[in-house]
Amino acid sequence: MQDYSLALALSDYLPVAMSALGFGLLAQLLSRALPASKRWLLVGAGLVIAGGLSKATWKLLWVLTHRDVVLLNALLFICIAPGMILLACHAVSAARRWRNGFVEAHPGRNGLLLLVPVLVVAGLAAVLAEGRTWFFLLLSAATLANVALALTLVRLSWNWRQGLTGAIILCSMLLTLGLSALARIPDQSAPLQWLAQSINLAAQGCFAWGIWRLRPLAATSCSMTTGATRPVKAKADQPPKPVKRASVNSR
Repeated sequence: MQDYSLALALSDYLPVAMSALGFGLLAQLLSRALPASKRWLLVGAGLVIAGGLSKATWKLLWVLTHRDVVLLNALLFICIAPGMILLACHAVSAARRWRNGFVEAHPGRNGLLLLVPVLVVAGLAAVLAEGRTWFFLLLSAATLANVALALTLVRLSWNWRQGLTGAIILCSMLLTLGLSALARIPDQSAPLQWLAQSINLAAQGCFAWGIWRLRPLAATSCSMTTGATRPVKAKADQPPKPVKRASVNSR
């Protein structure tokens, strides 16, 4: 185990806080197009946040007590992979709703159909295979889901003529891919952890910024898609206006 400093452990909570902001905004954004899937969206965002929180807590406990709580370390991608898959599937469904009004009956089921095989294969790898095969399977699943989510949001940004927003989200995706490459290095030294946490903070910051810029456009697009109009209430205290009869002028 590496000799991490207290400053390194505490700073790991900064990307977690930024991630909570970004994915909380994402759940709110997608729920505007998919109000029936709000619970699934909160579950997906909660899993992603819980994964980052567990890893930061594992690092802090190691610094304070020198105890390696293996479960907290393993929960990182055990939580992030299913959370990202759920969010990516709902993002695709929401994008279809915003583009052409098509509404899927149960977008959460698509996420489960992808999620169950991933977890089953990773579980079998953890039991039967040696080493960290299960970890790399979940890491790959989380990375692919993150790419699918980011590209969906980038395309949506370009459809709404928001090139800067799309570039911000694309930058977040590229930083996350670099972070995934760093996670595959066996020797996680303190300098490498500082680099990874800095990249993670930048990636989560870009993601939260991009989602924040999409919020007002999503509200406008959703109202245009549903064609909702505000009902006009008649005033009860005013008597009905008398109907004027057309007068016939006689010669």
